[in-house]
Amino acid sequence: MIGQGAFGKVYEAVTQTDGSAVAVKFLKREFWQNSKSRSMFLREVDQASKVSHPNVVRYLGWGSSPHGGPFIIQQFIDGQPLSQLRGSSPEQFREWLQEICDALNAIHQQGIIHGDLTPNNILIDRSNQAYLSDFGFSQSYRVGPHASVPPRHSDDESPTDRPAIAAGTFGFLAPEQLLSSFGVIGPATDFFALGATAYWYAFGRAIYAGSSQTDFWQSMLDESTIAMPSNENDWLHPFIQNCLIKSVSQRPQSIEELRDLIAIPRD
Repeated sequence: MIGQGAFGKVYEAVTQTDGSAVAVKFLKREFWQNSKSRSMFLREVDQASKVSHPNVVRYLGWGSSPHGGPFIIQQFIDGQPLSQLRGSSPEQFREWLQEICDALNAIHQQGIIHGDLTPNNILIDRSNQAYLSDFGFSQSYRVGPHASVPPRHSDDESPTDRPAIAAGTFGFLAPEQLLSSFGVIGPATDFFALGATAYWYAFGRAIYAGSSQTDFWQSMLDESTIAMPSNENDWLHPFIQNCLIKSVSQRPQSIEELRDLIAIPRD
């Protein structure tokens, strides 16, 4: 076993055909009979297998154990999550941000929102290449000038005040993932999470001090932007401030805007 999360355990394994290393993620036993959990688990391989990009973990297939436990097979990354590498240099972190921007561009072009981008879901291999992984909370959206995800409310519910379904990691969730009045879930939702990841790198904690939905709501509803302490990495400030704007429409709307915010200034 090389890692585990709330829903699954990940093992390093080898294929019987050629002995190459792969990662196999098993749904935890307590969720085997939960149809929603099984569906979400297998959606990960369905979504991510649509994407072929050097900074996105490749998904290779899925199956069930003899006892009925579903598993998915993915590219094995010989390295560790970004969450264990906060001591890396600002220059190195900037390179990783640029690579994850490229990864997000690739999945967004396929009509996929990652939905749970955190330091734990960014893997760094031994050659310092970054990979976006764990698509368990991903969802589809329509690509184009009127891109959006299907509304998550019934006809008799108001879309402006109904809480959305919390799916993801508190401290990295965008406001619209919990309350639809902040805007529609789309690419800028992942941009918020990337800004929250940069905030974690700069200040060593999530964007709010607590770890509950109550803390999250308090943080989200207090002000229009996330308060930031001072930090010596001045180039990160514009990136974080722009990504963590709570209104979806006021955040960066394209990967190009993100790249401009983290580009190395030319003399």
